[in-house]
Amino acid sequence: MLAERNIQIGRAVAVLKELSEDERTRLLEESYQKARWDEELRIETASSEGRMEGRVEGLAEGARKVAIKMLRTNMPIQTIVLMTELPIEEIEGLRTSLATQE
Repeated sequence: MLAERNIQIGRAVAVLKELSEDERTRLLEESYQKARWDEELRIETASSEGRMEGRVEGLAEGARKVAIKMLRTNMPIQTIVLMTELPIEEIEGLRTSLATQE
C-alpha cells in the first residue's frame, strides 16, 4: 500500500483513522444524547397527558356532584344538562342511582 511506502502518507492515514474514530465516537454520543432527549420528552409528554386527564376527570366529577345536587332539588333534566354540560344519559343514570338509594 502507498501509506506503507511513504512516511507522510502513513502519518496522514493514521490521522484520518483517528479522526474517523473520533467521528464515530461523536456520532455515538449524539445518538446517546438523542435517545436521552427522546426519553425525557416521552416522560414529560406522559406526565402532561396524565395531568390533563386528571383535570378533565376532576371537572367531570365536579359536574356530576353539581348534577346530583340539582337532581335532589328536582330541577328539570334539561336545565341540568345545560348547566353541567353532562350528557343527558349520564344525568338520567345519576337520577336512577339516586332513586335506588332513597
